Amino acid sequence: MNQPPKAESITHLHLASCINTLLSNDDKLRSKKCIRILDAGCGNGKFIAYLTSILGHLQPSKDFIIHGFDIVDHGVQRDGFIGKAISLLSSSHPQINWSKNIHALCAGDPWNFNEDEFDFVISNQVLEHVVDKDSFFKEINASLVAGGYSIHLAPLKHCVQEGHIFIPFAHRFRSFTALLGYITFMSRLGIGKFRREGLPTGETLNDWSLRHSDYIYFWTNYASESEILDYCRNSRLRADFRFSLEFYTSKIREILKLKPKHLYSYRDRGFLDSLSIKLLRYISSVTLVCKKENTY
Repeated sequence: MNQPPKAESITHLHLASCINTLLSNDDKLRSKKCIRILDAGCGNGKFIAYLTSILGHLQPSKDFIIHGFDIVDHGVQRDGFIGKAISLLSSSHPQINWSKNIHALCAGDPWNFNEDEFDFVISNQVLEHVVDKDSFFKEINASLVAGGYSIHLAPLKHCVQEGHIFIPFAHRFRSFTALLGYITFMSRLGIGKFRREGLPTGETLNDWSLRHSDYIYFWTNYASESEILDYCRNSRLRADFRFSLEFYTSKIREILKLKPKHLYSYRDRGFLDSLSIKLLRYISSVTLVCKKENTY
């Protein structure tokens, strides 16, 4: 058997493994021939390119239709990134008309997909940037088929290290002046990205600190574990943090140069997951899994 395509990052590998695990174990998904997936916050398109390749390799009996969208008036992405994403995907998978599958939206726009259209809605490092999470999860509910899953890899508010500028607790500040002072102070101590990324470009410490304070203050919106679970429940989605532990075991396997794992255990361990998340939420990203299902 040919070797599976290699993931560019551990986050890509992990999310693809989550999808493959659910496809291999959920009776409804296992019986479906065509699987439709939406990447909410597709960015440069590299994850969709990998997902197209790896799922075709792992699940050759199924057809996959993958769509993606991102917000073009948000400060996180650079101008023209949607066009670059379409170009990258057209180069890697020219048999697909990506101009129809990659969508540009403005913040606050409805997603404009058909109701009950997707078997999976996924996101990678996106939730911490979503301002209106209530609308976000309601759009997910509307977009998912009954029994469909939504999988999100993202840090929570509890996380010690702010992952964009590598300054601990920077995302906890509510006062802009306090945030600016803190980032400036920590950067002066050599903590964070300034000496590695700002200093070599000639940018002053004050300018770098101001720019990144604006980024953290305006373009991130971290939520706590309980807040995220409440958003999901209010949007009529079952939610848990299964596969969070697997993200960390995948990281360890990568460090030890072990063969990547594309299929996780599917046994019921809800109590263990609920306990482990109390620690994992402080370290790095967690894996939120939602399912559109309600028997009552």
